[in-house]
Amino acid sequence: MEASTVRPAVIILRHGRSFRRIFRFTADRHDPMRLIRPSLTAMLVIGVALLGSSCATPRAQATLMQELNDAASEINGLKGDIANLQTQLDSMRTILAKHDTSITRIANINNVPIAR
Repeated sequence: MEASTVRPAVIILRHGRSFRRIFRFTADRHDPMRLIRPSLTAMLVIGVALLGSSCATPRAQATLMQELNDAASEINGLKGDIANLQTQLDSMRTILAKHDTSITRIANINNVPIAR
């Protein structure tokens, strides 16, 4: 492992009558923590936000779960209705095709031209 060549810089500021020392460390371009620190900060902020938003009362959670269950049952009912309509549509297509064939045969027997 290579030793860092970056030295800490000391800045002395005068504020009123007292002096304050501020230690400022300049970041080395090859420092792996330089890339990790912002992501750790972002993850910490996201974690705090999630913890803050997850503090709901049990009654609110129960109400939400009931609403989600009701929505799921309605969606399943709609899926069943759509499947039923698709079956009816397929049946109507079959009946229409049979009627079309019957009409074509009757027209051919009577020498009646059919415009298509």
